[in-house]
Amino acid sequence: MRLDNGVLVTLVRLDQPYPPRQVFITGREMKMGYDDVYKACYVCVDQGKKENAIALPKAEIEASLPPVAP
Repeated sequence: MRLDNGVLVTLVRLDQPYPPRQVFITGREMKMGYDDVYKACYVCVDQGKKENAIALPKAEIEASLPPVAP
Protein backbone atom coordinates (compact mmCIF):
# COMPACT_ATOMS: atom_id res chain seq x y z
CA MET A 1 0.00 0.00 0.00
CA ARG A 2 1.48 3.32 -1.05
CA LEU A 3 1.25 6.10 1.56
CA ASP A 4 2.21 9.79 1.45
CA ASN A 5 5.60 9.25 3.06
CA GLY A 6 6.38 5.63 2.21
CA VAL A 7 5.08 2.14 1.58
CA LEU A 8 3.34 -0.34 3.86
CA VAL A 9 4.30 -3.93 2.98
CA THR A 10 2.74 -7.10 4.42
CA LEU A 11 5.23 -9.92 5.01
CA VAL A 12 4.14 -13.55 5.22
CA ARG A 13 6.30 -16.51 6.21
CA LEU A 14 6.00 -19.39 3.79
CA ASP A 15 8.11 -21.94 5.67
CA GLN A 16 5.95 -22.11 8.82
CA PRO A 17 2.68 -20.72 10.15
CA TYR A 18 3.15 -17.22 11.49
CA PRO A 19 0.82 -14.24 11.41
CA PRO A 20 1.35 -11.73 8.59
CA ARG A 21 3.26 -8.60 9.62
CA GLN A 22 3.18 -5.13 8.19
CA VAL A 23 6.46 -3.29 7.71
CA PHE A 24 6.70 0.41 6.88
CA ILE A 25 9.35 1.44 4.36
CA THR A 26 9.97 5.17 4.13
CA GLY A 27 10.09 7.01 0.84
CA ARG A 28 13.71 7.86 1.62
CA GLU A 29 14.60 4.16 1.94
CA MET A 30 12.94 3.45 -1.42
CA LYS A 31 14.95 6.25 -3.10
CA MET A 32 18.34 5.05 -1.84
CA GLY A 33 20.69 3.65 -4.48
CA TYR A 34 20.57 0.07 -3.23
CA ASP A 35 18.67 -2.84 -4.80
CA ASP A 36 17.27 -3.99 -1.45
CA VAL A 37 15.78 -2.41 1.66
CA TYR A 38 16.91 -3.97 4.94
CA LYS A 39 14.48 -4.37 7.84
CA ALA A 40 14.58 -6.15 11.17
CA CYS A 41 13.62 -9.84 11.19
CA TYR A 42 10.24 -9.68 12.92
CA VAL A 43 10.35 -13.36 13.98
CA CYS A 44 13.68 -12.80 15.75
CA VAL A 45 12.36 -9.70 17.51
CA ASP A 46 9.20 -11.49 18.67
CA GLN A 47 11.17 -14.42 20.07
CA GLY A 48 13.73 -12.19 21.81
CA LYS A 49 16.61 -13.49 19.69
CA LYS A 50 19.50 -11.44 18.41
CA GLU A 51 18.07 -9.22 15.72
CA ASN A 52 18.88 -10.07 12.13
CA ALA A 53 18.01 -8.10 9.02
CA ILE A 54 16.02 -9.34 6.07
CA ALA A 55 16.47 -7.95 2.58
CA LEU A 56 13.37 -6.82 0.73
CA PRO A 57 13.98 -6.36 -3.02
CA LYS A 58 12.83 -2.89 -4.09
CA ALA A 59 11.91 -4.13 -7.55
CA GLU A 60 9.41 -6.62 -6.09
CA ILE A 61 7.96 -3.98 -3.77
CA GLU A 62 7.48 -1.51 -6.64
CA ALA A 63 6.01 -4.21 -8.90
CA SER A 64 3.26 -4.97 -6.39
CA LEU A 65 2.24 -1.31 -5.92
CA PRO A 66 -0.31 0.59 -7.98
CA PRO A 67 1.11 3.30 -10.25
CA VAL A 68 1.78 6.72 -8.77
CA ALA A 69 -1.06 9.14 -9.48
CA PRO A 70 0.01 12.24 -11.44
